[in-house]
Amino acid sequence: YLQRLRVREYIGESGGLLFANAAGFAALGDFEPLPTGLELQAYWLHRLPDGESRVLRELVGCYPKALDREVLGEAIGYKRSTRDAYLQRLRTRRLIVDERGGAVKASAELFG
Repeated sequence: YLQRLRVREYIGESGGLLFANAAGFAALGDFEPLPTGLELQAYWLHRLPDGESRVLRELVGCYPKALDREVLGEAIGYKRSTRDAYLQRLRTRRLIVDERGGAVKASAELFG
C-alpha cells in the first residue's frame, strides 16, 4: 500500500516518518480529524480491542510515569506473550513509547 501511495505522490517522508502531503489530503476528501487530549484518549479506549484498551487504560492512568513491563503485566493480569503482543500493537499506533530499562508509558500525544 505504501508503494501505491508513493506512486500516486500522496505521501512524503521526513526523518524516517511518513506523512500525507497536500495531494494525499486532497485525495482523502472530506474527513474528520482525530480529537486531542482527553477526547483522543476516549476515542482510542473505546475503539481498541479489549486487551489493548486495558493495557492503554493502565498506562494512561499512571501517566507521566512509565511502568516496568512486569509491573504492567501484574496489574492487567496478562501473560508475558499476550502483554507484549498488545504493547506491540499500541506501539505501532504510536499510543505508547518505550522508556529505558524496558519500561513503557502512554504517548504524550494522548495528553496534548
